[in-house]
Amino acid sequence: MISSAQVKAARALVGLTQKQLAEAARVSEISVKNVEGGATDPRVSTLSALRSALERAGVVFLPENGGGAGVRLFKENLIGWAQCETPYPGDFRGIQEPFEALFTAARGPSDMALFSRTSDGRESEIFLLSPAAAKIRSALAGRWGPAVTPSLFGWTLLVGNADAYRRFGIHSPRMAIT
Repeated sequence: MISSAQVKAARALVGLTQKQLAEAARVSEISVKNVEGGATDPRVSTLSALRSALERAGVVFLPENGGGAGVRLFKENLIGWAQCETPYPGDFRGIQEPFEALFTAARGPSDMALFSRTSDGRESEIFLLSPAAAKIRSALAGRWGPAVTPSLFGWTLLVGNADAYRRFGIHSPRMAIT
């Protein structure tokens, strides 16, 4: 879970007032003040709402890694990322194979990438397209929608250039945020 210091730093990083954050998270302004001040033990639902609102604003919450937990702004614009869930983990035929063909035909542009991960409950596979790749999502199977904080989870690069993790600020499974 995120700390009060991370919430306060994240809010400052994106330039929101406590009132604006409260409105974006659909919690009370007093809740934001209490969380940031560390005055109470906040509800998990409040922290989750604050985290979601800040992530929509482009914040990435960094886990404790020996150097302390932190926050940063996502280096790419969050607009344009696309995400799709298929009900059968490991069934890549309708997504990976067509994407790979399109990627190869376009001569492997560096701004196109396809990532995947298995959902928390392991009941579905989740696919993620970079903004440039999202423009061709109509050629792929599944229902695609906007992705929320693509850098949050440990993603596996399925198709893309070797530097895709660094280029897009995406976490590989080895760097997964829990």
